[in-house]
Amino acid sequence: AYPGTTQAVTTWVLEKYGVELFDTPGLVPGTRMTDHLCPACAGQLLPRRRLNVKLWELPPGGAVLFGNLAACRNLSSSPRTMVFFAGDRLTLHRTSGGKAEALIAQAPDWLRAACPECPGWNGRRLEQVVEIQPGQEFYISGLGWLGVKKEPAALHLLVPEKVEAGLRPALLGGSVHPPKAAKQEA
Repeated sequence: AYPGTTQAVTTWVLEKYGVELFDTPGLVPGTRMTDHLCPACAGQLLPRRRLNVKLWELPPGGAVLFGNLAACRNLSSSPRTMVFFAGDRLTLHRTSGGKAEALIAQAPDWLRAACPECPGWNGRRLEQVVEIQPGQEFYISGLGWLGVKKEPAALHLLVPEKVEAGLRPALLGGSVHPPKAAKQEA
C-alpha cells in the first residue's frame, strides 16, 4: 500500500499474547507507473531531492523521452517551448522523432527506467495525439508531466499501457495568459 490511500483501521487481537494490533490498509490503484515496476525501479521514478525540470524548445518532429517508458513528439508546424517534469533520477532526453522510437525499442542502459524483472511492465505503450494549451499540462501518473509555454502545441505521445494519462490544469506556473479583468458597471 502507498501513503494517502488508507481505507479503514482494522484491529487484530492476539488473545494468547495479550496483544492488540492495529493496521491501516491501503490500496494500490494500479494506474500509476510505479504500480507496474519492481520496488527498486519504482523508487528510481520518485524524486530524491527535487524535480528534474527541463525547459526546451522542441522543433517540429522533435521528441523528449521519459527514460525508456514514455515519449512526446512535437507535431506542430513550428518550434514550441515546452517544460518537462520528472523525478531527479529519471533521464529526460531530447532527440529527433526517428531516434526516439529506436531509443525506446533498444532501451540502452543510460536511458532504462524499468528492468526485465519488473512484474507489471510489459513494454507496451498507447499512442495519443493531443492539442495542449498554455495553462494545461499532460500528465503520466507516477512518471511525470509536461506543459507548453506561449502557444498551443499538437503532440504525439507514447504512454505506458494501463497507466493513467491525460490533460489537466497546470499545477506549477499557471496560465501564461492571465484572465482579462471583468468590466465593472458604474
